[in-house]
Parts: sequence; C-alpha cells; structure tokens
Amino acid sequence: MIKGSYQEPLTPPFIPGLELSGHVTEVAADVEHIAVGQAVIAAVRGGAWAEEIVTDACDVYSLPPSLDIITAAGLPIVYGTSLSALTKAGLQRANFWWCRAPAAGSD
Repeated sequence: MIKGSYQEPLTPPFIPGLELSGHVTEVAADVEHIAVGQAVIAAVRGGAWAEEIVTDACDVYSLPPSLDIITAAGLPIVYGTSLSALTKAGLQRANFWWCRAPAAGSD
C-alpha cells in the first residue's frame, strides 16, 4: 500500500490501514447500531492505522464477544479474503486444512 502497488492505490499523503478495531468515541445522532464506548471492528479505505478515524457507520460492526480487540483488528478483511480464497480453491467443511501466516499482509 505504501509503495503504491496495492490493488486500489491511495493518493499520498495518506495513513495506511484497511481494517481496525477499537472503542467508539463519538456517534452521529442518526446512528442506532453503535454507541459511544462500544468495542467495534471496521473495514475502511485507508487510515486504519491512525490513532482516531472517522468512517461511515455502515462500515462499523460490533466486536464479537469471543474475540479480544487485538485479534479482532485483522478480522474484517483478512478473514473475508482468506475465506474467499479457500472457497474458490474448492475446500469444503469436510476438508482439513491448517494455515499459519504470522506475517500475513506484509510485503
């Protein structure tokens, strides 16, 4: 992303990052599904590595209670991309697979 070779490049200067987790600090008056203080995850078009970010409410989801906030930060895009790739590869529930990618997303 920083090199400008990402599939949807951003125009510099920008803050990188496409997925995040954190606690809501402000909510617009017309937003009903999230509240101040709530733990959430989101997929955004850049800026996720910032200390704070403003994004559309439709991109924000409640943090699943079974996930800690650190683990959840990689859920919105990494999980979806992985699931899509495995599905396209023809793997089904009956198949056993193990994937270890400690540096997933690094270049």
